[in-house]
Amino acid sequence: EPKLGQPGLEVRDRYLHRIERWLEKLAAEGHVKLDDVRLTAEALGSVLDQMAYTRLGVRPVDVGPEEIDALGRVTGRIWYRALRG
Repeated sequence: EPKLGQPGLEVRDRYLHRIERWLEKLAAEGHVKLDDVRLTAEALGSVLDQMAYTRLGVRPVDVGPEEIDALGRVTGRIWYRALRG
């Protein structure tokens, strides 16, 4: 079905828009220098997407709060290093 992924993409577009607005604010305040805000938002969102999908979405077992916290820390560290260099 060609439109099967559309609802998921619409949700993804909304949070990518939030990431993009956040990055624009950081750039305007001089905290980061970005060549392409939209592409950076998509890349950071993809890190989060893939981690959530592979570690939480398709696993056959429930994931505990410790693993969710670890995923948040690792993803946050990746975002921080990507933005701060």
